[in-house]
Amino acid sequence: SASFDADVRKWLGDLLRAAAARGDIPGDTDLEAVVTMLMIIADGVWWRRALDRDFDPKTVLPIFMDITRHMLRGQSRAGHAASVSAIKENSK
Repeated sequence: SASFDADVRKWLGDLLRAAAARGDIPGDTDLEAVVTMLMIIADGVWWRRALDRDFDPKTVLPIFMDITRHMLRGQSRAGHAASVSAIKENSK
């Protein structure tokens, strides 16, 4: 439900803001974007489980953790802009 979704989004946001306040993750991390991506990934895992009875979420847990760690590294806006430029240049 929308209420559950909002509760999870708030809980994740609060959790990540507390981690940033403690210095566990960089303060320049785009926490709203991370929360959105974590929720999208979770939605996808639940969807896959519903469609594929042979799907074992444990098999994707290592890459999920890698992706999450990457998102929580933080990055300056200049670094982000440089990354986007590099991606655009490499896709030509």
